[in-house]
Amino acid sequence: MRLQPPATKDQIETLRVFAAGSLPDTREDFLHHSDGLFFEFDEIVFPTDRAIRETLRMRERGTGIPVDLNHLLFIGASGDGDMFAFARSKSGMWLGDVYQRDHETESLYSCAWAFTATLPAM
Repeated sequence: MRLQPPATKDQIETLRVFAAGSLPDTREDFLHHSDGLFFEFDEIVFPTDRAIRETLRMRERGTGIPVDLNHLLFIGASGDGDMFAFARSKSGMWLGDVYQRDHETESLYSCAWAFTATLPAM
């Protein structure tokens, strides 16, 4: 496992603006420590620029997930095609869970309550 250097203030602000003005607290906290988490050749947690690219790609592509893709911020992948995202409620509040998008079934599952709970102490 390999942590990247911390995200810059500009990178965090760019992602915040892209995410309609705010980020989930745990995502922003993580960015102050690392702009991505790699395991072998997989980006488990996307750097800020890839989070934007992948979120836009998923919105353009569409999925069979019965949720408004504008409410998802894709933040990582497992290497097998599944992706991870934070979600907003209809009122705009970030939900506390991390969701896994299963690429085979186009299903969305809650897979982690707290983003940092699955990561080693930094």
